[in-house]
Amino acid sequence: MKAQGLRAIRKARRWSQGELARLVGCHKNYILDIEHGRRVPSYDLAFQLAVILDVPTYQIMGVFSGEGLPMQCLQSKKDA
Repeated sequence: MKAQGLRAIRKARRWSQGELARLVGCHKNYILDIEHGRRVPSYDLAFQLAVILDVPTYQIMGVFSGEGLPMQCLQSKKDA
């Protein structure tokens, strides 16, 4: 899932990936990977990001932005 919601919210606050990563205690590459859909944050990290950015967790994940899940999340392990 591309977390475009996270990227848009971060950019609206004019924070770099490094600044946000420092605030939540992870590496900036982890934030980059979340934004580009290469990683899905744990519930704890998504909640922490939502608290720091003062938004609902679903906005971090882009759930209601029309993006949906990537195909690899929809495939069973035997299909992958």
